[in-house]
Amino acid sequence: MALKNRIRKERMRTAVVAAALVMAPLAASAQNVGGIAEETGVRVGPGRLNPVIALESRYDSAAGVDEAGEMKGDTILHIRPGIRFLAPSESIQLKLNANYDYNAYMSSELEDYSKSAADIDFGVLFNRSGDVRFEVTDRFVRSDRNTTYSVGFNSIVNRNDATLRLTALSGDSWSIAPTYTLTSETFEAARSNATDVEANALERYDNLSHTGGVEARYAIASKTALLLDLGVGYRGYNGDEKKLAGLGGRADDVGNARVRVGLTSMLSQKIGLTLKAGYGSQFGLNDAEADGTSRGFSGAIGSAELAWYLSDLSNVRVGFARSFEADAVNDYYSDDRLFVESTLAFTRQLGLRAGLSYDMVGFGTGDRGETVDGRADDIFAFHVGPEYAFNRWFSAGVSYGYTNRSAEFDGKKLDDPFVNYDRNELAARVTFSY
Repeated sequence: MALKNRIRKERMRTAVVAAALVMAPLAASAQNVGGIAEETGVRVGPGRLNPVIALESRYDSAAGVDEAGEMKGDTILHIRPGIRFLAPSESIQLKLNANYDYNAYMSSELEDYSKSAADIDFGVLFNRSGDVRFEVTDRFVRSDRNTTYSVGFNSIVNRNDATLRLTALSGDSWSIAPTYTLTSETFEAARSNATDVEANALERYDNLSHTGGVEARYAIASKTALLLDLGVGYRGYNGDEKKLAGLGGRADDVGNARVRVGLTSMLSQKIGLTLKAGYGSQFGLNDAEADGTSRGFSGAIGSAELAWYLSDLSNVRVGFARSFEADAVNDYYSDDRLFVESTLAFTRQLGLRAGLSYDMVGFGTGDRGETVDGRADDIFAFHVGPEYAFNRWFSAGVSYGYTNRSAEFDGKKLDDPFVNYDRNELAARVTFSY
């Protein structure tokens, strides 16, 4: 009986792989670039509800690591049902965009990486057309793609951002928007058979963060405005102290402050420029050494972006951004990012998305203060993919992505396949939206 069940299981896996490969040429994106004007979905009160299902076949050359510690490629089948709901109103506007994503790894060597993911985005906007507006949003994401660079891609992050935002404005003259965000993050191993040591190492990153800020804009000309961004945050790590005792203990809680001033302007009918420059710093970390050696980030932050608006649905953006985030192991990481992103609509049905980026990531040195060289990562990424909407129900597309990442510590390359790798991803998706 056991042999029969194993044969049946292998036949099922073979059939699913074959179906995924047949579907690949039809691939698709859940959103079409050009957009379809026809009404869809089911009317619910003043809004419309759209059930959606997407099927994607993705080949990933760095899908996971087998029991021997070797990086392996695999075909991953994504089954992604979801709903979209929007109820526009002058007094209260509701929106919901939610989907569940089951990731089925096809090879027997990596089947323990099969997992569930989700993305739920909910928002309520009060007095949408008024001079004073209040918005409540909540977004939950469960994914194996996270930006906690010291972890690499061998983890699942569960992140929830709950935000309150009050916006006061006077036409196009000025606006001011205080905000508060409560963020919760928990981490899990990407594979179901991970060891306790792997799970405990990831638990060190579990945190709860409070962030308050103010965004202000003041027009100094018809197409030019001054910008001001202020932010103060506090992150508390909440991993189990007993589990983390052998891993250096729980990370230090840390605060941060950011201030940026800038300018945004339409240089012509088609070209816009946004510049922001400022200063960021961490506070609250204990000194690493008796001599008062400082820890944490302190330095310049900012961004510069030039946008070319070819049409209402097509644009190309080129820019640079420097930012920092807290890190449980290294106190922080800074990110200097160069990027080019484009969304092009050739027709009402056919579009293309493409992007190129290079990140220079520098890490702090944790409880070692600044006495040794820290870790530095270089990440080069590229993606491109056409999308086509056949009609108001069906859309399809293919995409290719390439990522090269290298990581060094104290001048030596890290022996870790999750932070040193070349990754090729070829995806195909078909989407039905009622």
